[in-house]
Amino acid sequence: MNNSEKLKLEKIYSLVFLDKLPLAIQSLKQILISKESSIHLKEIVQFKIADILFQLKKYNKSKKEFNNFIKGFPHSQLVDCAKERLKFIQEQF
Repeated sequence: MNNSEKLKLEKIYSLVFLDKLPLAIQSLKQILISKESSIHLKEIVQFKIADILFQLKKYNKSKKEFNNFIKGFPHSQLVDCAKERLKFIQEQF
């Protein structure tokens, strides 16, 4: 990940810290669809979208995004965490 991508993430994490989660998700989705974003950045972004939705207790949307993450990045180190969150969602509903 290059410095420009790191700066983009820092700005978005600032939105998360300021509890502007819908705006953070919107910004993350823009990065996800950008052709200029590296695959490593897209991996982090896809997981973060799912994670924010999970934190907001929007479990149906979160479930969809975690499944997209696992499908898109099956070898990611974050897959186990995504699977744990999916298990939690399934146990609750």
